[in-house]
Amino acid sequence: MLFLLVSSALCLLLLAGFGCLFGRLAGFAPRNPWLYVWLGIFAAGTLAMLASLFVPLNMVALVVFAVLGGLGVPSWCRAYIRSAGLPGDCGLRAVSVGTQTARPGLAETKIFGLSAFLFFFAFICLFAYVSFRGAYDTDLYHAQIIRWYNEYGTAPGVGNLHERLAFNSLWHALAALFDNGVWDNRSEWLMPCIMLSGGVFYFLHELCFEKQNAARVYALCLLVWLGLTARGLIRSGPTLYYDDPPMILNAIVVLEAYLLIIGDSHFKTANINKTLALILVLAATAFLIKPSGAITVVGSGLLALFLLVRSKRPVTDWLRVFAPAFCAFCVWVAKNIFLSGYPLYPVPIFALPLDWTMPFENANGNYQAVVGWARMPGPAYLQSLENGFLFWFVPWLKRQYSSISLSVVPACVVWILVMRHKYSKRALFFLLWTTLTIVYWFVTAPNQRFGHGFFWTLLAAALMSAVPETPRFDLKAVWKYAAVREAFFIVWTLGIVSALTMNIARDRYSVWSIGTTPARPVKEYTVNASHPFGIWVPADEKDDRTGNSPLPSTPYPSDRLEMRVPGDLGKGFRPQQP
Repeated sequence: MLFLLVSSALCLLLLAGFGCLFGRLAGFAPRNPWLYVWLGIFAAGTLAMLASLFVPLNMVALVVFAVLGGLGVPSWCRAYIRSAGLPGDCGLRAVSVGTQTARPGLAETKIFGLSAFLFFFAFICLFAYVSFRGAYDTDLYHAQIIRWYNEYGTAPGVGNLHERLAFNSLWHALAALFDNGVWDNRSEWLMPCIMLSGGVFYFLHELCFEKQNAARVYALCLLVWLGLTARGLIRSGPTLYYDDPPMILNAIVVLEAYLLIIGDSHFKTANINKTLALILVLAATAFLIKPSGAITVVGSGLLALFLLVRSKRPVTDWLRVFAPAFCAFCVWVAKNIFLSGYPLYPVPIFALPLDWTMPFENANGNYQAVVGWARMPGPAYLQSLENGFLFWFVPWLKRQYSSISLSVVPACVVWILVMRHKYSKRALFFLLWTTLTIVYWFVTAPNQRFGHGFFWTLLAAALMSAVPETPRFDLKAVWKYAAVREAFFIVWTLGIVSALTMNIARDRYSVWSIGTTPARPVKEYTVNASHPFGIWVPADEKDDRTGNSPLPSTPYPSDRLEMRVPGDLGKGFRPQQP
């Protein structure tokens, strides 16, 4: 547990420092200092994707990242102090010794600090498993992707070995960067901690320091969702799933766009081009992690277009706004081409005439498996594509209703009231944005795991639009009561004690360390190509997972496969040549 606690805190700090360096280079000055963590994820992940095209993401890459991130940490600390909503040079030194008076903002700082520490410490305690619990997709292909990046970088045509090895995500590139040294085979523990902490700290900061009541209500709603997400992650255990980060980023982008539109005081003096570029970078990060963030890019892009056209900005301003996100998108496309030969994989279109391009039937079969399984999980998932809409929708609705209705029903009620009594173009824009995000999810991959956060964002945006524009509610008005302070510290203390007790009392947790991702039992299979070579396949024919087995391994061996350069795994694979 202590190992995971220190590791997660260190990674968050380095990401914040890396993001601060990138922010200074791009001219970004976020209101919320925790956006630097997400900027660090964008910058480090994009550079890791680019670097993996040429070199492995090994210990050298991690050292370079750590040095650059460390150089940015002092700048992030200064940015944090300036952005915390505190007056004067440093609100952290605002308490007068021997008195009970303090400058405005000290109560909010205490509440934020203690609440953030409580969440972070309790989650780490309950997530410090001493063994890998076997998340299915992580065992099926996530761990293998990380291993390929660590040992060889991007192997052209690796999707011919196993279709899912061609899935390209910024999240995997970042995980591979961390998965070295003492963190080797432990990124499954680190990445969920980074994701949840980055989201919780951002929205908690909004709740404590933001001036707009609407934004604070929005943040509170998303914190409830993140709490439920944390509970689910604790139950499932270590994983490299990357379904949640795009949903968190979509929620962040919606709030940032809202504050830009209503004319927050920060944006009145800042360069609007840099603010729009920042929003687009965050939206691009959601998409680069997983295409479920596509509507996040569309919504923020339309907002940028509208504001640029309305203010009659020159072409050079357009380039500054869209260039960072577009460059990262180009890196993502290039990596897709190397992995599969398809620029937009897993969508099987625009196949390029390369020797390693996956056969259409393989690429299309993988795409159908993604859509079909999301509609109707189970071995008969292809029936959802072969039969009509009602065939799969009715069972789907029965499975999803109990969980989705928790956010959808109140969201619909609030949005109806908003449209009847507080209609505005701004409210309509966010209603369309959040609704289209759900529509896109429903059409592409309607499984709750891939979209539950979009429903909570729909509810949060409804509440944000419904809140009257009244003076900011001051937390000090509540914090000044001794009973409130005592209750907070009691809950805080009990939370830590209970987390520690559960950690120590159960054999699956450890106070000091965490586990590693193991290899599943495999056996060797010889591919009868023009130059035969061996691959590893599952030893159990009823289990298609290979876990963290040696390379190359696949649950689906094929004799129509050959190495592009015999004996060199780094050169990748191609379909058997005629």
